[in-house]
Amino acid sequence: MSPTNHFVFISSNGVSHLRLLLQLALNLLDLHPSLIITFIISDRIAEKYESEYGLQPTSLVNRVQARFRPEIISTAFTGSKQQEEASGSKVLHSMDANKRYNQGLADAVQGLISGTRQGRWATMPCGFAVDMFLCDFVHSKVNEVVAKLGLSHIPTWHVNPGSAVGHHRLFASHEHGGLMEKVQERYDGNVAMGMEDALATETAIRWDEDRLLSFPDLPPMYGYELGPQVASQSFPGAARIFGALLGGARNVDGFICSSVPELQQASMQWLEKSMGMPIIGVGPQLNEIVWSGAEQERVGKDAATESRMLSFLDKAQKEYGSHSAAWISLGSWVWPTRRPEVMLNVIESLLIIEPPLPFIFKLPAQDSGIPDALVKKVEETRRGLFTHWAPQVKILQHEAIGMFLTHCGIGSIMETIMAGVPIIALPFTADQPELAAHYCVMHGCGVQLYQHSSLYEKRTFANGIVADSTLESMQQELKETWEQMRGEEGKRYRKNCKAIAEIIRQSADTGGSKENMLRFSDHFTDKS
Repeated sequence: MSPTNHFVFISSNGVSHLRLLLQLALNLLDLHPSLIITFIISDRIAEKYESEYGLQPTSLVNRVQARFRPEIISTAFTGSKQQEEASGSKVLHSMDANKRYNQGLADAVQGLISGTRQGRWATMPCGFAVDMFLCDFVHSKVNEVVAKLGLSHIPTWHVNPGSAVGHHRLFASHEHGGLMEKVQERYDGNVAMGMEDALATETAIRWDEDRLLSFPDLPPMYGYELGPQVASQSFPGAARIFGALLGGARNVDGFICSSVPELQQASMQWLEKSMGMPIIGVGPQLNEIVWSGAEQERVGKDAATESRMLSFLDKAQKEYGSHSAAWISLGSWVWPTRRPEVMLNVIESLLIIEPPLPFIFKLPAQDSGIPDALVKKVEETRRGLFTHWAPQVKILQHEAIGMFLTHCGIGSIMETIMAGVPIIALPFTADQPELAAHYCVMHGCGVQLYQHSSLYEKRTFANGIVADSTLESMQQELKETWEQMRGEEGKRYRKNCKAIAEIIRQSADTGGSKENMLRFSDHFTDKS
């Protein structure tokens, strides 16, 4: 069969976003012989792309490489060295690079549709699959070029590494309890009243806090439960970012996400109705070979760090047994900078718990607010280790690990579920609170730290828990959580994680995720 359906995939610079988009593209090529794909990336992530592509199974690459064409867009500064130096900080350089990437994308879209930039394929694109951060811009450009050339509509698909259950509050209509449809309007109103940026953003995001919301695949929750750490960290520009994301999600032809239909079919159907477009859940595009392989590449640079951590876990297992240790990480971009006591409490509780609970604690790249003296004290007790980097998949797969205190980003959630490690949820913002509730409450994969929520003193959660967020209540909650994780409850959470992992694997192999990947051909120009 001669390939006749040309899709264009466009990635942002986020590594987790690149990984999902690349895996999705290759898996679709493997399932659909009539499909060819142009895969566009920025030169800023080209090295990571080469690494991720190189980790793919040789058999898969051999089957699809003739129908896969990467295109790298240069974002290099074209002026003089003096002009570049005059442009100032790294932040400005990054912003300028993003502008150059957008211009390169605009040129690529124009060329691919008009036929002046089709490389080895002379087939006009029948669709664009675009990362969530670029979708609004690319969709507008596609429509502009199509209208200018008098062509038939070419659909644009929003590709999101998150899942439908995590997007009720973000992308649903205002009428259905969605947060983002009017976030820019609220932010602008706050600024007009004289609020500084951080407070204007925080207030805009914490809108409609006292409304009891009932979303599919989630327990009933008040609006304030879906932003539990908004006040503990400043998110400059978040209102504008969320506004752009909403445009990229609502003004397109369809929405591709990592939902597993067997777990979130009701959410997908509800969101489809609220957003007025098809929602396709293709699962997390599992490739644990790539997950581990990507970490192994980093190990070459940090072999001593990895060896130190794995030796620590080996010793923990020998002294305290399997599932006796904790892994603590809040990912790469959230941290309670305005409430350092949140994480200080976690450390203090681990210093006094008996019997000892060994732990590895990942610190943020920026200032953590954790005193050097406390770090030294912990390491002198030999109860814990601190690190700025760790091979998370390998740590989660270690027999000594029995719990993961996480912010509940979708990547961390998938990695811990697939490793069968129970969750201690400390969600911050975006889709994290919904993911925490979905997996911890609805599927019994762990617990949430309610007393650690920010600015919720004396508020009652929909489950009846009253949060006073005092140091005493936080310490008591942690004590009970560590005890649960090391007891029969921890065993139950572990069993539930493994059951969910099996559902996810079966969905990818023969179930709903695989069926949706196969049905994607419904959106091709040529249905052969």
